[in-house]
Amino acid sequence: MLYARAALRHHRPELARRGAANLSEMIRLAPGAARAYCARGSAHGLAGDFDRALADFTEAIRLCPEMVDAYALRGGANVALGNREAAGVDLARAQELRKQTR
Repeated sequence: MLYARAALRHHRPELARRGAANLSEMIRLAPGAARAYCARGSAHGLAGDFDRALADFTEAIRLCPEMVDAYALRGGANVALGNREAAGVDLARAQELRKQTR
């Protein structure tokens, strides 16, 4: 995630792509790691590849249906792709999960 943070801080999407590649290797080694999918989705989003981000957030949710961050981030990817209804559903689910964990 250091690449993703650097990409965000310095506005360099190539760093986000490098981070996504590293996370792909992590996923190859641990395909059930929902957090890795969520992190790679974030990296794809920072690089502007919202379709790939959406796919990774969806996989993270499949693996861990209670992952608040995955719903919230998938909502953001849906907004970026113009899928407002899907974004609303995801953001509402993230809010519901947050309330349950308090």
